[in-house]
Amino acid sequence: MKHERIIARCAAVYARLIRLFPRSFRAQFDDQMEQLFRDRLLERAEEGRSVILHALWMCAETTVEGVRQRSAFVMQHHMYILRIALLTLALLLVPALAMQVTGEVDWSLFDFVFAGTVIFSTGLAYVLVTRRGPGTMYRSALALV
Repeated sequence: MKHERIIARCAAVYARLIRLFPRSFRAQFDDQMEQLFRDRLLERAEEGRSVILHALWMCAETTVEGVRQRSAFVMQHHMYILRIALLTLALLLVPALAMQVTGEVDWSLFDFVFAGTVIFSTGLAYVLVTRRGPGTMYRSALALV
């Protein structure tokens, strides 16, 4: 039957889209999601309705929800990366604004990229080292270093 090939191909794409979800979610629900996807497409085929349009709709819904859940997971578990990035941008605003006010500061794009890389990587290294540290004194001493 021609619908079986179409459903199999759509299911393979759908299985890849499920990877957008966090691992903990996938471990619990991926088999059920794939089975539901196949069942819904089979129902559509039996009713004589468009299988591909429904598959596209379900893939779009899954993509949006997967990205939403992954973003929430990253924000919840890796908020320190966003904080470091925002601090880096704030520090880079100082020379950017100085360039607008005075002619003595003349940074090129390379200067901004290099400074941003150094600031971000230093902040990330600090956070990663101090997360495993024993306490406040350790963090304070490392910050001074």
